[in-house]
Amino acid sequence: MRERVIQFKGQWRDYQQRVLSAGEGYLKDGKIHIVASPGSGKTTLGLELIGRLNQPALILVPTITIREQWVSRLKSSFLEEETDIATLVSQNLKEPKRITVATYQSLHSAISQFKGRLHEKRETNEETDDVFSEVEESVDFSSFDLIKSMTELGLATICLDECHHLRNEWWKSLELFRQSFQNAKMIALTATPPYDSTPHLWQRYINMCGEVDEEISIPELVKEGSLCPHQDFVYISEPTKDEKKKLETFYKDSLQFCDRLLEDPAFEEAILTHKALKGQLSNEELLENPVHLSSLLIFLQAKQLPYPTNLKTLLSDKKLPRLTVEWLSQLLQHFCYVEPDFYVVDETYRKSLISEMKSLGLIEKKKVCFSRNQKLDQLLLHSIGKINSIKTIVAHEYKQLGKELRQLILTDYIRRDFENQIGQEDISIQSLGVLPIFEVIRREVLKKSPEIKLGILCGSIVVIPLSAKKSFLQFVGQDRVSFQQFAGLSDYLLVSSVGSRHFLTAAVTELFMRGDIQVLIGTKALLGEGWDAPCVNSLILASTIGSFMLSNQMRGRAIRSWQKAPEKTANIWHLVSINPKPSLVSREKEQPTLHMDLTQSTLGDQDLSYGEESPDLQLLRRRTDHFLGLSYDGQTIESGIDRFSIIKPAFTSKKIKDINQFMLERSSDRKAIKDGWQTALTISEKFDVANLIEMRSELVSPVLFYEAKRALIRSLIIDGLIVLIRVAFSLRTPNWFNILFVLGLLVFVGIQGWRYFHYKSPLTRLQIFGQAILKALLEQDKLSTNECGVEVHTFDDVLMQISLKGGSGRDKEIFSQTIKEFFAPVDNQRYLIHKTGKKAKKEMSSYFAVPSVFSKQKEVQSFVKSLGSYLGSYELIYTRTPLGRKHLLEARILGLANQQNHLLNKKMVRKSEFT
Repeated sequence: MRERVIQFKGQWRDYQQRVLSAGEGYLKDGKIHIVASPGSGKTTLGLELIGRLNQPALILVPTITIREQWVSRLKSSFLEEETDIATLVSQNLKEPKRITVATYQSLHSAISQFKGRLHEKRETNEETDDVFSEVEESVDFSSFDLIKSMTELGLATICLDECHHLRNEWWKSLELFRQSFQNAKMIALTATPPYDSTPHLWQRYINMCGEVDEEISIPELVKEGSLCPHQDFVYISEPTKDEKKKLETFYKDSLQFCDRLLEDPAFEEAILTHKALKGQLSNEELLENPVHLSSLLIFLQAKQLPYPTNLKTLLSDKKLPRLTVEWLSQLLQHFCYVEPDFYVVDETYRKSLISEMKSLGLIEKKKVCFSRNQKLDQLLLHSIGKINSIKTIVAHEYKQLGKELRQLILTDYIRRDFENQIGQEDISIQSLGVLPIFEVIRREVLKKSPEIKLGILCGSIVVIPLSAKKSFLQFVGQDRVSFQQFAGLSDYLLVSSVGSRHFLTAAVTELFMRGDIQVLIGTKALLGEGWDAPCVNSLILASTIGSFMLSNQMRGRAIRSWQKAPEKTANIWHLVSINPKPSLVSREKEQPTLHMDLTQSTLGDQDLSYGEESPDLQLLRRRTDHFLGLSYDGQTIESGIDRFSIIKPAFTSKKIKDINQFMLERSSDRKAIKDGWQTALTISEKFDVANLIEMRSELVSPVLFYEAKRALIRSLIIDGLIVLIRVAFSLRTPNWFNILFVLGLLVFVGIQGWRYFHYKSPLTRLQIFGQAILKALLEQDKLSTNECGVEVHTFDDVLMQISLKGGSGRDKEIFSQTIKEFFAPVDNQRYLIHKTGKKAKKEMSSYFAVPSVFSKQKEVQSFVKSLGSYLGSYELIYTRTPLGRKHLLEARILGLANQQNHLLNKKMVRKSEFT
């Protein structure tokens, strides 16, 4: 056996040893696929697997920064000091070596023989002042044959790091390259697998990487000590005076327009031309968009105008809510754009109405926006008020940690136009970005705590404290950099490089690790993914990125354990801007009495302030939907915004102040964070991350209960008659036979009684539905293993939870998505199932949608057959036929009552019964 070229010099953690011990078995199909959270040591595992295969290898990574980190990790953890790394490792595809590390972008450029500059711009909403590349390099692949070069090298191992979020053209190049090296072993590593992608995209991903072999979750890593205990905190800011003025103008214009519209006879006359009011539309046409029908009837009710009662019956005879701004905007949306043909009006009137709304900013991209629009969302997302939050958090964290503070602030933009204003005390802050944040902290926080050391690390700008200059030069050398001072500011230096800037990231990171910089400000594009500084113990996310992948990566910068601080805990701060109640517009003071009397029964005292509709809160909800964290009661580890128990609307200025004070006090007790993780993780030696679907009990069909009830009544009646007959002829029959016969009848009645009480519980029925769906998934090989089961829980018999216990992360995602689609209100699904029988036709839950995972006709038929053994007889309905459309219409009518009963999805750590 050939001597290994690289050998790990450290000690493996238990979960790493588990993966490596099973690695040979996993590689029997030529692929090993590892899912592990940021901070788990994926890079080290990948290098060890490459070392064990001991063949020429190509490592592909998302960014230049991560490329350099692979090389750095290889040098520090696998090579002896005297080893010349340049003879072993290359970062240039044109000069491949035993181990070649390259970006996916460079692979695509080599395949397409591109010549020019490669720019890394990822997940950004670019603005004109910030259109620049964080990192870039020149390449010339013209006339270069990558396939030939790698073939001559004898490429036998390909390692993919986070390949799932590649651009489509990069993905095509990767697939093309892989076809030329089909015998090469594949090592796939990721922290964020695309579990929630479409079946097609998931299959494409699995074809490349192989099925997931190992999953290492954040709770497991905290328990093992690879990640530190951590907690997410939310700090709320209000808009600035100027921002509030812009919001107030919009709210005022919106409310005044709505009030004028409600008084306008022409608008009332136009709405009364709706064809449904004259019986000119079928029920099916109306229920194609029930929101439109609802908004129409709510408007007519508010104006005390008559309408056909059958229209309300279509909406399940529910009590109509009062007219609100949102309902009025829905009515206008359909009147102007969605279903304008339903109204017999002069187009001149419609166009004039649209023109007026556009002039007031109430229409945006053919969408009526009375409560909010994209411009106002951006105003709040990038509110200057967040800088005050950052200032408060920095001061608070420094007060708690002092010299031990290592705080990272990530934001979206640099704001280069602010560079000339650094150090000028009289210049006001007008934008949220790296340089404005630096200046506010320098001006206001450092006045009370001048010993705090600030730094900036971006792709195009680096700032260090003057006090760190000597250490910095020791690391990079005098001839590689030059320094420049900001005008009027002597304590900080702007660093420029001679030639490539790539080494600056490592140099500033080293200063940060040593404590020469305590608060480091940068962009998420450079530092949000792959950047490694395990010293970070406080992270402020001043970014508007809400995707799971990038949010998970950004959080990963803070939650790594650090050998130099074994007791480390990390605080992760999310910034939220909310325009609080009461509304900025006082309508009573501005509107005529008659006007208010008219709207009192309709719009009422509408509050158009954002509150629970804040775009930042929506972003926070998206962020927290997938990653797991400690609940505020310290009892569970779960995902979702609900674990921030104090973050609930409605928000007033006082409530915002109370929430912020709570967050500051809670963040100060880092011992409680550590103890909370320890308590929550003692549930079991082995635990499972469950994907929970939460629903109200009325969503679970009572049909099974009704069947059991009818069976019990029938058995009591029939058995009673039989007993009477047997008694009448008892003299002619031996007594022992009568006794056995009666006992048999009692057993039969007992069984029916047990079924009656068993199916009476919605939780039991949910369990049965779940088992039926699990059986269908297993029979059609939709899951990777049959070592799994259904688990249900209830809270006061009102809220219920269902999840898959056991199985892979993808299995849990498939099961939860299937449950959601099965219980979702009927809309326009291709296939439905319907409970047969007279009683079932009257039940709103007698219709269910066939989940999209069963997409082919044979799969659908097999799904219905699998359900039969658990749920009884259901018929399959194809809704694209005339008869099927009738069923679809009925299902929509019956399902409208459940439209507001949403199914919630979250993850939670629970005891595992599967090994």
